[in-house]
Amino acid sequence: TPGVSNVPSSAGTFEHDIWSEVNKVRANPGLYLKTFRELEKNYQGKTFCYGADYKRETAEGPAAFKEAVAELERQSALPLIKLSEVFSKSTKDLVAEDGPRGMLPQDQSNSEAVRAASSLRLLRYGKWHKTVSE
Repeated sequence: TPGVSNVPSSAGTFEHDIWSEVNKVRANPGLYLKTFRELEKNYQGKTFCYGADYKRETAEGPAAFKEAVAELERQSALPLIKLSEVFSKSTKDLVAEDGPRGMLPQDQSNSEAVRAASSLRLLRYGKWHKTVSE
C-alpha cells in the first residue's frame, strides 16, 4: 500500500493492516461510502444486525453511519501518515498497563495524571517537543 512502507519493523501484522486502512481512506475518502451505505441498512431501530447471530444495541443507531457518509462525501484526500515506532511502543505499554483493569485514559478522573503518564510512556522510547498525546 502506498505510504505504508514507513511502518516500523516492530509493527505487528494487525497494526500494519490498521495503518494501511487508515492511509487508504486518507488517500481516497470515498472508498468506504458504498460499504457504509450498505451496512446502514442492517439497523433495526438502534440495533445493528449482521448475519444471523450478531445483534448489538447502539447508542447512535444509523445516525453514526449517516454522519460518517456525509463526512466522507465532503472530505478531500489527505496526505498519508507514518506509523511512529515511539507511539506504537508507548501505546502497547498503555494497553498493558490500563487494559487489564478495563481503563481508558478518558475514563480517569485526573487528566493531569493522565498527561503525565502519557509523557513518561513516550519518553521511554523517544523525545517529543511542545505537545504530545496518545
